[in-house]
Amino acid sequence: MKKISIIIPNYNNERFITKCLYSVINQDYPNIEIIVVDDGSTDKSVDIIRKFIDAHQKNKILLVCQNNLNASIARNNGMSIATGDYVLFLDSDDILECDVLSKMTKKKEKNDVDLLIGGYYLINANDKRIGEKSFVKKEKVADVMGEFGDLVHINPVPSNKLFDLRVIKENNLQWGNVRIGQDLNFYLKYLSLCKRVLLTEEYIYSYRINGKSMSRTFDWRILDIVNAFGDIKDFYFKNGNDVLFRSYIPLLALKHFEYQMSKQKYYKSHEARDLIVRYFAVNEKELDYSLCDKSSNEYIETIRRFRLKCFLRRLFTSSIYCNYKIKREERLNDE
Repeated sequence: MKKISIIIPNYNNERFITKCLYSVINQDYPNIEIIVVDDGSTDKSVDIIRKFIDAHQKNKILLVCQNNLNASIARNNGMSIATGDYVLFLDSDDILECDVLSKMTKKKEKNDVDLLIGGYYLINANDKRIGEKSFVKKEKVADVMGEFGDLVHINPVPSNKLFDLRVIKENNLQWGNVRIGQDLNFYLKYLSLCKRVLLTEEYIYSYRINGKSMSRTFDWRILDIVNAFGDIKDFYFKNGNDVLFRSYIPLLALKHFEYQMSKQKYYKSHEARDLIVRYFAVNEKELDYSLCDKSSNEYIETIRRFRLKCFLRRLFTSSIYCNYKIKREERLNDE
């Protein structure tokens, strides 16, 4: 029976960590190890985890404490001591679906794939289900080289994916030490090492919507998405996948540049908003589109939209435009 290492970074999550741990130990799959890496929490998280370990000693749960560095470093530290065949990364407010580990393992072994990707539910702070995300209606095995252009657009959240720890360790794969785009950084690097990926309609876990998550953070860390893609590029080129990178990743990078650039509207200072747009405009010029499919509507529309926003920077960063966009978002959220 294959062993699954479950790595859970935790930072100040005293409210939900117990639910997360219960969802793991209540699985029907017996051969697991649980590695909780606390990232310098200042709340009661560590005490709660230690008490949980003491109360459930029949389960193999290891607590590792580090200084407050970030979730990427926590996951890397967890991987360095993991002894499983497969690895699942959970956030400390995630909840695994009932008996899903046995289902994932059977599917992965039956189809002989390097990666399994499933769906997930969206829940709020009160555990109420508010949505769901699935990537296929019917289970399929994807050939990575033939379908790479589609696979790169799958949501990179790690908790709906079962990875091979062997692939990770043999290729010295690490979570990039970046402040934003961490999930994307790891997923794209791992994907480049795969031959076959199983996309299943099985729902793997519940993802808690957190208003304080990095994807909803509006500070200078948004600029680090450039470094996230720089780290991805270095990994691809180092492993001889430069053509693969140049064919698909620059356009994906531009989409993420545009998404982070759109957050400029939340900054009160016009100087800050203008600086953000100019920063992404400069870095867009460094992207190499020479091997991208320039005839595709996706390419034409993405390039056109981004460059138009940069060209109309004064309008795009104006208080009138930004206030309009914010109020429009608020109205849509209220509907």
